[in-house]
Amino acid sequence: RTGAESLTHSCDAGDFQEPLVVLDLCDILVLAKPPGWEVYDRNAERQLAEFLVNLERGQLPILTDFKHGCGFIHRLDVPSSGLVIAASTYEAWYHLQLQLVTGTLLREYLVLAHGLAPDRPEISAYIRWNEDAVASGTFGKPSKTLLQVVGH
Repeated sequence: RTGAESLTHSCDAGDFQEPLVVLDLCDILVLAKPPGWEVYDRNAERQLAEFLVNLERGQLPILTDFKHGCGFIHRLDVPSSGLVIAASTYEAWYHLQLQLVTGTLLREYLVLAHGLAPDRPEISAYIRWNEDAVASGTFGKPSKTLLQVVGH
């Protein structure tokens, strides 16, 4: 089993209270973020950035550098759980950022939804954001989501 498969099979909602290192590639980490944890903005009590600093990997400047997202490549909302990618070096962070902006870093999400699924298996939209909100429309960065219904 891969780390992600082990996480899926071993962490029930009630058992998953602390972050886990799912994959450690020396300068890139994949962390499992439990619900209730914030990645790094200091708006919630439990911070994934502090968890990463406390892994005792030595003094790594990127882990406290807010201009570089404390090493994190992306975030998840506080109530959400899931995998988050973090870099422990600037070189790894820029390498991952390049993959993200060129669309070569792919992410897969599993969502529990109520209601009917759309008739089309693909949703394409332009996404734009500012400091306060994210919106879709005719302007912004192109985004594509592929849907697959796995059960009813």
